[in-house]
Amino acid sequence: MSEISMLETICEAILKKQGRDGVIIDFHGQSILCDYFVIASGDSNRQIEALVDSVQETLEKQFPGHCRIQGTSDSGWVILDAKDVIVHIFSREMRDFFQLEKLYLQYETRAFTKDDDESVSAV
Repeated sequence: MSEISMLETICEAILKKQGRDGVIIDFHGQSILCDYFVIASGDSNRQIEALVDSVQETLEKQFPGHCRIQGTSDSGWVILDAKDVIVHIFSREMRDFFQLEKLYLQYETRAFTKDDDESVSAV
C-alpha cells in the first residue's frame, strides 16, 4: 500500500461528492502522528455525511481495516483516521472557526482539484 495511492483515493472520494476547498498538508518525515492531513468542507450535514461515507467506503474497498471515524456531521467536524493519512471533513462554519490550516503553516500545503480528465491534481 502506497501513501500516495491512499491519498489519491481519498481525494478522489471527496471530489466525487463535490467536497469543497480540498487541501493536503504534508507532514511526511516530520511527525509521528501521521504523514498527511486531508482537509475538505461540505455545505450541509447531508453533504458532510456523503463525503464521510464516500471516503470510508472507498478506503474499505481498497485498503481494508484502515479507517476509524470520530465525530458526526451534526458537530460540523468529522475525522477519519486512515493511519498515515488523517482526513478532516468540516462544515464551512467549523472550518472557519478552527482554521486548522493556520496551525500548520510551516508545512507544505497544497490544494487538490479535479482536472478536466477527471483525475486529481496536486497529489
